[in-house]
Amino acid sequence: MSKKINYVYGSAAPNLQPEINTSQYSENNYQVEANEKLTLSKKIERNKERVQNSNYKAALLVATLLAFLMCFSIIYRYARITELNYMQADYEAQYNDIRNDNSRLLIEIQEGLELEKIEAYATSVLGMHKPDQYQKIEIAVPKTSYAVTMKELEAPADNAIQGIVKTVTQLISSIR
Repeated sequence: MSKKINYVYGSAAPNLQPEINTSQYSENNYQVEANEKLTLSKKIERNKERVQNSNYKAALLVATLLAFLMCFSIIYRYARITELNYMQADYEAQYNDIRNDNSRLLIEIQEGLELEKIEAYATSVLGMHKPDQYQKIEIAVPKTSYAVTMKELEAPADNAIQGIVKTVTQLISSIR
């Protein structure tokens, strides 16, 4: 292996002084100042870009949150609608049960309306009895019907208003 000039082999390297070239230092100094000016303008541009990027990130974050909230509200509404549909189905089932019970009870009531059963219940449970002969009062009810019928008009009225007035007067006279 060949030894390189600036490389020191071994575990204890001697302290070396850095080599400084004075001719390059003055040119480098000018370039460093120019580079510093460039880096300053670059830093300003980078800061502007960072501010724009941070504004963009903030707007993106707000838009993402709004989208999340909109999606959450839509999901919540669908969940609420589903819950209400389940409640409606339960109420309809309860309503149908009550309606069926009502129909069954109406049938039981109709079957239970036999006069003999009513009379037996009235005499045994309620303690009622048929009236005696001296407690009866007879009422004479005529066998004719009291339904009022309207006579047909003999001739059509000349005027519609006169026809209505004539019909009303006939109704009133037939009621008296």
